[in-house]
Amino acid sequence: MTALRLGLIGAGRWGRVYIRSIAGVKGLALAAVASSNPQTQSLLPPGCRQLEDWRATIALPEVEAVIVATPPSLHFVMAKAALEASKPVLVEKPFTCDVAEAEALAALSQQLSVPLLVEHTQLHAPAFQALGALIPGMGGLRAIHARANAEGPFRPDVPVLWDWGAHDVAMCLSLAGVPSRVSARRLQRRPGLAHAETIALDLAWPDGARADIVVSNITGPSRRLFEVTCPAGRLVYQAPSQLLRIENGRSAETIQVSATLPLTVALESFAAAARQPPEGTALDLAVATVRVLSEGQRSLVP
Repeated sequence: MTALRLGLIGAGRWGRVYIRSIAGVKGLALAAVASSNPQTQSLLPPGCRQLEDWRATIALPEVEAVIVATPPSLHFVMAKAALEASKPVLVEKPFTCDVAEAEALAALSQQLSVPLLVEHTQLHAPAFQALGALIPGMGGLRAIHARANAEGPFRPDVPVLWDWGAHDVAMCLSLAGVPSRVSARRLQRRPGLAHAETIALDLAWPDGARADIVVSNITGPSRRLFEVTCPAGRLVYQAPSQLLRIENGRSAETIQVSATLPLTVALESFAAAARQPPEGTALDLAVATVRVLSEGQRSLVP
């Protein structure tokens, strides 16, 4: 099978992770990277071109599909250009920071029948996927308790709720659907830095299920905890790969899962969609995640 040739837009911290990850995925090849940093070339595999112009990168005939790993404010225009060039697109989270933009991209993907995927990393973690499969056997979902925190990064153009909360909201929606109520509270703020804060996000569903999520970029050490309460006990996912099942009245059991990295799973899924586009190009979860984050951000007191 001929390798799918990718164009990567952006070679910042996460873009460099993509460069390393693509090299380890069979059937993928990095053909070109859009970056203005002259040091990027030293990170690229043989034969991979570096261009400063992202539009020129999309237009290259050897680029068959595009990954957008830039600040969220650029996602819309870049993803739109790739779709209009009939090239499948993988966009980093958050999809966009604007509901209308997210809806427009989803509609364009559907109209043109060109695959568009959003890389919500945690959804691709084998441990999280196993958690979802275990919930029905434990009586269904009653509550979610999620914590994600670290010291930094501090992004002047991306609020903490969008930067950190996009993962947890997407995880909650993938398990429980779209919530009926959304609210957010600012618990702590560090003066002198843009978007340095701790945010609590509360979600509720018509069936009585609830989620309490706290995200922060001013508390360390780094951790990600996602706990689901069911009638028969609890399921605890600790990123990147640990899953515990704690049944009522019994000790914790470690669930063995694949050690494959979530980004590798995401890239494999993207490659499959690019080679054989699925029927329809539904982005309901990605758009719903943007809606929930937008509603939560609006509820915060300035």
